[in-house]
Amino acid sequence: MSVELITRRIRTVCADCDAFATSKMVELQRQIRVENSRFRFPLFEEVSGVWRRAVFQKEAAVLLEITRYLEAAPQVDGELIEAVKIEIKRFFADDLGACHLQAYADGLQRSAERCGMRFRREDHGFDLANAAYRSGLANMLRQVRRNLLDALQLQLLKKGNNMQFSSLMRDRLTVLKKAGTKIENVKATVSSDKITAYAEGLLIEPGDLVRREMSNGAQETFEVLDPGFHEAFHGIPASYQMRVRKLGLPEAERELQNITYNLNGPNSRVNQNSIDNSVNSVTVNQNVLQLLEALRHEFTRMDLELQQKANANEIIDAVEHQVQSQKPSKVAVKALLAALPHAATIASIVSTIMSLL
Repeated sequence: MSVELITRRIRTVCADCDAFATSKMVELQRQIRVENSRFRFPLFEEVSGVWRRAVFQKEAAVLLEITRYLEAAPQVDGELIEAVKIEIKRFFADDLGACHLQAYADGLQRSAERCGMRFRREDHGFDLANAAYRSGLANMLRQVRRNLLDALQLQLLKKGNNMQFSSLMRDRLTVLKKAGTKIENVKATVSSDKITAYAEGLLIEPGDLVRREMSNGAQETFEVLDPGFHEAFHGIPASYQMRVRKLGLPEAERELQNITYNLNGPNSRVNQNSIDNSVNSVTVNQNVLQLLEALRHEFTRMDLELQQKANANEIIDAVEHQVQSQKPSKVAVKALLAALPHAATIASIVSTIMSLL
């Protein structure tokens, strides 16, 4: 019954939005007329605008229904979630509404003929307007699907204590950073183009590789296109809603070969299918230095006063000096990092730095 109720709500609000857009189209069509021996009609841009706004209205309406329902639901199971995902993909498919502008042009053709007028689509830039509309609409629909699926995941995270959302994260991943860091046993849930994981103590960046070990012994490797970091708010823990690209076996092997391993300690080394005749040299922990650069980058994006940013950079410089020293003080580094302005992204990076010292 719960599955039927939420799907019915989604279908109803989508139908209402489409009906409203259709009523706006009727108003535009009433403006078609012959005036001073000229055929007058609303521009193609006005018509495409009606249907683009309808997409955003449907997104807002569906998001509201999902939020209301999941917040009130005593429990949420996998069947319900899959049903909601199906409805989202159905009402926001790439080709949904792609023929609206074509239909409008066909209607103009018929109206002109009834009035004894000549209407040539190419004279009014129809091909260009139609191509731009279809392309923009497809991109918009893809983004809306991602937005709604992200919102669905966040609602699940919000209900984590009630429905034990972490138990749904049945995949175990290894994150392979371009700098050579390996983060193992990351709990997540994986789909064909999206990975969801808690963000605590985890820094994910574009270009990172994510490897999934499956129960049948096979492996899948994904490239992170967009980390999709979401700040913690109103009881929802910080999380990643990663957009990823699945790599084929040859491509995955090439990407893995391109990872630079930055090693620390007097006897650290990597030996890949070869006899080790190397001479080791001790290097500074490049992973920490790169994370410090990530901190600097985060502070450039944050809405802080100039003095606050200057203070933060001084703290990072002091941490960098500690890290590059022969015997860095973990206590000093921890105290310095604790003095940085608080934000979820900052806390995540700081936690990763502390784990590497």
